[in-house]
Parts: sequence; C-alpha cells; structure tokens
Amino acid sequence: MRSNKSLTQIFILGILTFSLSSCSFLKKNSSNFEDTDRKTSKLVTKMIDNQVQTDWLMLKARAGVNMDGQKLNFPTEIRIKKDEFIWGTAKKLGFEVGRFLMTPDSVYVINRLGRSYEAMDWQTLINLSDGLPISFNLVQQALLGNPVFFSNSFEMENEGKSTWIRSESNTKIGRYEVDKEGQMTAMELIDKNNNNSVLVNMEEFGQISNEQQFSFFRTFEVFVDEKNEASLKVDISKAETEGPFEFPFSIPKKYSKGIFPAGSK
Repeated sequence: MRSNKSLTQIFILGILTFSLSSCSFLKKNSSNFEDTDRKTSKLVTKMIDNQVQTDWLMLKARAGVNMDGQKLNFPTEIRIKKDEFIWGTAKKLGFEVGRFLMTPDSVYVINRLGRSYEAMDWQTLINLSDGLPISFNLVQQALLGNPVFFSNSFEMENEGKSTWIRSESNTKIGRYEVDKEGQMTAMELIDKNNNNSVLVNMEEFGQISNEQQFSFFRTFEVFVDEKNEASLKVDISKAETEGPFEFPFSIPKKYSKGIFPAGSK
C-alpha cells in the first residue's frame, strides 16, 4: 500500500484488513467434528457455545491504527444489525471525519474532510486491501469477537501453559488460544498459499446481555509476506445489545466520488 492515506482510508482499511478468506462458520452447539478426538471435541464445543450471539450490537471505542508508518488515534462508534448492516463513524477533535455502511453486497464510505465518497462491492475492497479476501460475514464475526473456522476437523496444541485449537483446510489455517472453559483469548488466521496472516489478541472480558463474555480490548496485527503491514488496537468503552439501532447514511449531493488516490491498492 502507498502512504499519504486519508484518515478515512486508514480507518476503513484498518477495520477490514484483519479478515482473510472465505470460510465456514460452525453453528452454536454443533457436535459433528471430523477426525477430532473426544477431549478436543469437548473443548471446541465449549468454544462454540461461548460465541457472542446477538441480533444487535453497538460499540463505542477508541481505535489506534498503525499503517505505513502512520499512527492515528480516534474515537469510533460501530453498530451492527445481524446479517444486514454494519455501520461506523470516526471522529477527530470532536468532529466526524468519516462514516461507512456495509451490507452483504456493498461497502459505502464517506470522507467528510475530503468531501468525497466511495461506493464499491466487496471484490473492489479486496483489491484495495492487498488482495486479502474480505466478506461481510468475516467482518461481523471479528467485531463480535467470534472464531473463524476453516473446517470441522480440529487438533489440540499445547505451547507452554497455553492451549491452542487448530482448524485447517487445503489453503487456510486457523489457530485459537482457549482457556479450560473454552473462552477464546487469541486467534491466528494464516493463508498457506502466501503466508499472509492475521493475529488477534483479546483481553479485558466482561459480561454483556444474557451473561455473554465479551472482549473489551483487542489488538489486530496484519502480516503480508510475513512482514507486519498494519496493526489496530480497539479499546471498547461501551457495548449495547438492546436494539433496534439507527443506521443513518446519506451522501451529500456536492460530494465527489473517489476517496482513494489513483493507483493506490
């Protein structure tokens, strides 16, 4: 990626580039695991049961992005209506500088400072994020703090005092650090074809609705060709699940189309 990105561009790419690839999601209470021993299956079942399940989610947080040597910190708010909308804003010095809206088909971004906007499908966004395939479902799972599975076959790995669960397909690897109760505290997603990977660490768990455990502090690190290309820290101060929420989004008539600089990836 090139430097001199706008705050909106860094914000939207920082939120999105921790997702890797098309994958399968195992349903809560799923118990059909292939080639998985009983002890590992029991722990995986606990991990699946610990997934955050909600139709609505509103997060208020402070995000810190480090990308291409640029470091920015800004407050943000993100709202989700399950399987339909993901909406967010970014502010600086109390003023909104960017807003986005995602649907299963499209992504829309407004740059207040540049008086411009972007409307694109997911494939265009994939091209802008160095070819890391991204989808609505992946972003939704990551914001909820849920695991991303690449198969229904699992292995247990012990590294020191840590226990990791490994899920692997022909092209992808998912590794999940879990405690004895199946609470996921870290996730590593690896593309076997190019060694691109994402490492997610989750801390400061607290209860939200239905006594679900939710991570209020997360770090995301993106590696391209084994080089750390971007990192994102999200410190969540508030998480609400009692909707409905509004998703206001309109493009001013005088805004011009085209946020990203010509020739940028």
